[in-house]
Amino acid sequence: SDKSSTAATIEAISTGMGTPQNTSQILSFVPCQICRGREIEVAYHGPIRDGLVPGAANGRVLHCRKCDAGWLEPQLRKSTDYYRSNGYRVHIPYDIEGEIRLIRDRLVPFRRETLRDRSITDIGAGNGTFLDVAKALGAETFFTELNQVQVDSLGRRHRWATHVTDFVTLFDVIEHVEFPAGLLRTAMAFMHHGSKLVISTPRTTGDIMDPEHFYRTQHTWYFSDKSLDVLCTRVGLFRTRQWIAGGGDNQQLYQAYILKPQ
Repeated sequence: SDKSSTAATIEAISTGMGTPQNTSQILSFVPCQICRGREIEVAYHGPIRDGLVPGAANGRVLHCRKCDAGWLEPQLRKSTDYYRSNGYRVHIPYDIEGEIRLIRDRLVPFRRETLRDRSITDIGAGNGTFLDVAKALGAETFFTELNQVQVDSLGRRHRWATHVTDFVTLFDVIEHVEFPAGLLRTAMAFMHHGSKLVISTPRTTGDIMDPEHFYRTQHTWYFSDKSLDVLCTRVGLFRTRQWIAGGGDNQQLYQAYILKPQ
């Protein structure tokens, strides 16, 4: 079925990765997955939190000097099965004020757009709050999601994504997967040449004030403005806008893309 095929594609791009062959020898790292650069350094070595549990792991975050991408050592990362299970976010208390702030930020890219009578696909839709708001604003809403409990809930309010739509969103998803380029190509399969792709991810800056809190086992990738743009350009996307929400270590990077004109 279309649903199982799409789910299999998303799972395939979320497993495996070109990783350091020997994490004790910096010169033996394979090239950066984002830009193929070979100037790889250790950006951070120390305690790394697991969700709300501080210092649950100890490890390293690697950094590419060429494109500014960062990534977590492979032995610390969460598997796809983790995101399929109810373990992800199950212990995080519901925060309605936080949800409202998040939705307000996620609507910023659409302030110059109308959602009424437009279609939108949210990849990795989670609990579906953004799609609920988009539907209330008149959009035709579609989703993909790994967690079956969320899929069952989402399916009662929205439809599983099977075809191209006017907007595609990747809100706080790209930092979790092993192959971000593969995820982008999956997103592009839902786009036509008038579609817009909106991506959000925690923004990495050159001065992280509290690395023990910022780095976490749930995030494989750490993107800056530059590294996300390098990745998107590589797969055939053209950036049209950029927004920054929040401040300090809690900055959220939003970038909007269209398919590169042929």
